[in-house]
Amino acid sequence: MKSFKKNPSDLKGHVGDVAMVLRIALTGRTNTPDLYEIMQIMGRSRVIERLRRHL
Repeated sequence: MKSFKKNPSDLKGHVGDVAMVLRIALTGRTNTPDLYEIMQIMGRSRVIERLRRHL
Protein backbone atom coordinates (compact mmCIF):
# COMPACT_ATOMS: atom_id res chain seq x y z
CA MET A 1 0.00 0.00 0.00
CA LYS A 2 2.85 2.39 0.81
CA SER A 3 4.43 1.78 -2.60
CA PHE A 4 1.10 2.36 -4.31
CA LYS A 5 0.53 5.64 -2.49
CA LYS A 6 4.06 6.86 -3.24
CA ASN A 7 3.97 6.07 -6.97
CA PRO A 8 0.48 5.08 -8.14
CA SER A 9 1.51 5.43 -11.78
CA ASP A 10 4.15 2.69 -11.35
CA LEU A 11 1.54 0.08 -10.47
CA LYS A 12 -1.48 -1.03 -12.44
CA GLY A 13 -3.85 -1.18 -9.49
CA HIS A 14 -4.48 -1.93 -5.87
CA VAL A 15 -5.30 -5.29 -4.30
CA GLY A 16 -8.61 -3.81 -3.17
CA ASP A 17 -9.56 -3.33 -6.81
CA VAL A 18 -9.00 -7.01 -7.52
CA ALA A 19 -10.91 -8.01 -4.40
CA MET A 20 -13.88 -5.90 -5.51
CA VAL A 21 -13.95 -7.55 -8.95
CA LEU A 22 -13.86 -11.00 -7.31
CA ARG A 23 -16.55 -10.00 -4.81
CA ILE A 24 -18.90 -8.86 -7.56
CA ALA A 25 -18.21 -11.92 -9.71
CA LEU A 26 -18.88 -14.29 -6.82
CA THR A 27 -21.79 -12.60 -5.08
CA GLY A 28 -23.17 -9.98 -7.43
CA ARG A 29 -22.78 -7.38 -4.67
CA THR A 30 -20.24 -4.72 -3.77
CA ASN A 31 -20.72 -4.95 -0.01
CA THR A 32 -20.24 -8.36 1.59
CA PRO A 33 -18.64 -9.94 4.64
CA ASP A 34 -15.02 -11.06 4.41
CA LEU A 35 -14.33 -12.42 0.92
CA TYR A 36 -12.30 -15.37 2.23
CA GLU A 37 -15.18 -16.45 4.48
CA ILE A 38 -17.65 -16.14 1.61
CA MET A 39 -15.45 -18.37 -0.55
CA GLN A 40 -15.11 -20.94 2.24
CA ILE A 41 -18.88 -21.13 2.67
CA MET A 42 -19.52 -21.34 -1.07
CA GLY A 43 -17.01 -24.13 -1.57
CA ARG A 44 -14.39 -24.62 -4.24
CA SER A 45 -16.65 -25.93 -7.01
CA ARG A 46 -19.19 -23.12 -6.72
CA VAL A 47 -16.45 -20.45 -6.61
CA ILE A 48 -14.79 -21.86 -9.73
CA GLU A 49 -18.14 -22.15 -11.52
CA ARG A 50 -19.04 -18.51 -10.84
CA LEU A 51 -15.59 -17.25 -11.84
CA ARG A 52 -15.73 -19.19 -15.13
CA ARG A 53 -19.07 -17.56 -15.92
CA HIS A 54 -17.37 -14.18 -15.93
CA LEU A 55 -14.31 -15.01 -18.01
